[in-house]
Amino acid sequence: MQDLNDLRAKIDTLDDKILYLLDKRMSYVKKIGKIKQSKAKEICDFKREEDILERLKNTKYKFLDAKMIKSIYKEIFIISKQIQNLD
Repeated sequence: MQDLNDLRAKIDTLDDKILYLLDKRMSYVKKIGKIKQSKAKEICDFKREEDILERLKNTKYKFLDAKMIKSIYKEIFIISKQIQNLD
């Protein structure tokens, strides 16, 4: 049986990776926001959000179901819109 501290250290490592990837995602979000602004397009693209959720919910995960994934990504979408609105 693995030690509690070992498991927590593994979670800490994964948390670091998750945040690195989210930050990388936000760098693309910012670039997309600049393109949208230059073309006078709306920041909110609900169709795109639904497409992402549809794609992700069709991927099978061991512990995450479609409702959980939607909850996570709704927060990511909110933050993404905030990033796109920053000058």
